[in-house]
Amino acid sequence: MNQAITKNLDTLKYLPENKEQQSYMPYIFLRFKSEGLRICLTFITVTRILIMGGLSLYATTIVLASITKFNTMANIFLLGIVCSTYSAFYSRNNCFISNAENIKSYALYLQGGIRAVVWTDFFQMFVMVLGMIIVIIVGCALSGGFIETLYTASKGGRLDIFNMSLSPFVRHTFFNTLIYGFINYSRIYGVEQYCVQRIYSVKSIKNARKVLTYNILGISVLVLPIFVGGLVAFANYVGCDPMVLGIIKKKDEIMPYFVMDKLSFIPGLQGLYVGAMLGGTLSTLSSLINSCVALFWRDVCLKFSFFKTASPMQATLTNKLLCKY
Repeated sequence: MNQAITKNLDTLKYLPENKEQQSYMPYIFLRFKSEGLRICLTFITVTRILIMGGLSLYATTIVLASITKFNTMANIFLLGIVCSTYSAFYSRNNCFISNAENIKSYALYLQGGIRAVVWTDFFQMFVMVLGMIIVIIVGCALSGGFIETLYTASKGGRLDIFNMSLSPFVRHTFFNTLIYGFINYSRIYGVEQYCVQRIYSVKSIKNARKVLTYNILGISVLVLPIFVGGLVAFANYVGCDPMVLGIIKKKDEIMPYFVMDKLSFIPGLQGLYVGAMLGGTLSTLSSLINSCVALFWRDVCLKFSFFKTASPMQATLTNKLLCKY
């Protein structure tokens, strides 16, 4: 519901106003007439993206360390190298470029190869969804079936979706979730660089609107198995919480432990689940890296005459190096 509302607003309001921008920073400059504010927001955004990427990487490696032979630092190093390498690959991209920009701003879309990132995201999403669906099917079978899983989850208070309480002291209600989702998705699809960059990498505004519409279905397909997977794990461990028993130390380890404990009798399933986790992490990191480099190139590098006079090949190489290092 939140996505449908916010994406329709983005389609009607944001796209027409910014069809010649490829980033929300020029819009900030046009709105407030302040180059200092634009530069300040650029550095704040880049810093936030780097922190977000570090947290995403660290959270995944904590879980991987519990189910693989590598420790947390080794996982961080390996994942960082792999992600930065394929993010830096160049693939010729058919982009929607403003006629108000010269050819050097084309590097905004060549920085690291947005097409390479989109394709890797697609295959990673396929692995993620496939891994979670298999885990859900097997987990439901172990807990007595899908209906029994839902009944157990509902009995345990995990399906209290339509809680209409207006109390500000209740963590999750229908109304505060709706309000939070509206604000959050408005931010993501309105000003987040990795979303703006992808929306404007298509050929036309019409196609950009289609992307926003189809994304509602894609996000639903991606998120729904994650929620159902949590319900399956709860149904299998109801009454014998592994964290209470001291078997695991963090809540983030519940799903990996579930896969190792309950599903280890199926050859290859553990590897498929690890692949699903890696796919989610690498997809997030590659998007953040590309968006970070795009902002840095446009709002910092192009302030210097050396980069302003650089050829398209030099600009592309610079962006690749920024992606890599």
